[in-house]
Amino acid sequence: MATADDADGRHHYHHYELSCTPTITTTTTSTEWNCSSRMMRNKKAARRVRGIMHHAEVDVVVVVVVVLLSALSFLCCLASGEPCPWAPSPATAALDAACLCALNAEDEVSVQCSGSGSGSSTTTTTGALQLLALVSALKSAKLAKGVDLLYLNNSSVSVLEDDSFRGLRIRNIQLSNCGLVGVASGAFDGLEDSLKNLNLQGNLLERAPVDALRRLRRLSLLDLSRNRISVLPDDAFVAQSRLQTLKLADNLDVTLADHSLRGLEETLKNLNLKGAGLRGVPKALQNLSALAFLDLAQNEIRQVEPGVLQGLDSLTALNLERNLLRTLAPAGFQGVADTLSSLSLLNNLIDEYPGDALRSLTELRHAVLDVGGCMLYDDDEDEEERAFPAVLNRSSVLEPVPVGNEMTCRSNRDE
Repeated sequence: MATADDADGRHHYHHYELSCTPTITTTTTSTEWNCSSRMMRNKKAARRVRGIMHHAEVDVVVVVVVVLLSALSFLCCLASGEPCPWAPSPATAALDAACLCALNAEDEVSVQCSGSGSGSSTTTTTGALQLLALVSALKSAKLAKGVDLLYLNNSSVSVLEDDSFRGLRIRNIQLSNCGLVGVASGAFDGLEDSLKNLNLQGNLLERAPVDALRRLRRLSLLDLSRNRISVLPDDAFVAQSRLQTLKLADNLDVTLADHSLRGLEETLKNLNLKGAGLRGVPKALQNLSALAFLDLAQNEIRQVEPGVLQGLDSLTALNLERNLLRTLAPAGFQGVADTLSSLSLLNNLIDEYPGDALRSLTELRHAVLDVGGCMLYDDDEDEEERAFPAVLNRSSVLEPVPVGNEMTCRSNRDE
């Protein structure tokens, strides 16, 4: 059952079972439903909904597994109290207090530093000095194997200047919640052949630092989530021939130029545009032939226009939750009909079962949506019974059925 909590009328859907009382209208001789809801007791169904996109994300996980393993190694090593590689001195006293260090299995150092991040000018200066001091300290250590992860959080570094990391070999950089507003074009000079993962989430960037990124030819993952980016220009990542994961979630109303993703057609596998204020599926996505997972949740998309998914030859998972979809055109999934295996349409405004559109998806195995408040999901344990062309032929559709003197949404497979 949907509850309309937002001022803009957008519905929030939860795991509810719909309980409906029929009311006959004398003017139309039709039956309307006065519905109340109670929390769904079917825990199995709830688990199915939460995990509906899991199978399609297996390939995507491979993209970020190096980062996860690095983080795990880092946390494990912290427990052993690995000392930081620089020599203790009065000049490094602040770093010693704010940073934790670890070595991975390849003897590469990982450094995590946190600051107060209050946003005042004093804190900003302190944060910038902390970054300079950290880079200087790592250089002085004369590391034999380089830096696996440099992680700076809540330290109020407003601008990354040219040559911020020159002299170091760094594989992963994360600068989160630092109040970052600008990145100089030469900020990552010296890291052209080493930097693989760059995370700048939770900052104040108003545009993607495309000039600085063009030098990073080995970059595999880029996270610009939770910034203030409003425009992505043409050829923003044309030099990133190895970029596999791009996250632009939770920015302002983002406009993607039609050719903003040009150059990523054969490499990009995971694209996250959740909460980006999109009012339609961007044309920039067309022809991303390697894309496997696309997250368009929590936007303002009202329709999936025929042909807009054309050229997404590898798309297996599509998340369209919490948009403003009311209908699905029969040709809306042109281009992905024979590849899409996981689809989530929860929390939209769909009030009629989109049978023609869904039956065109010949490979669909995991789907979840709600129609008029009734949640639909695949709840088969037998893999052979999960063929969605059959399931979506109303064999597992939740519809109002009589229960005593009330109506409730139940699968007609229960009858």
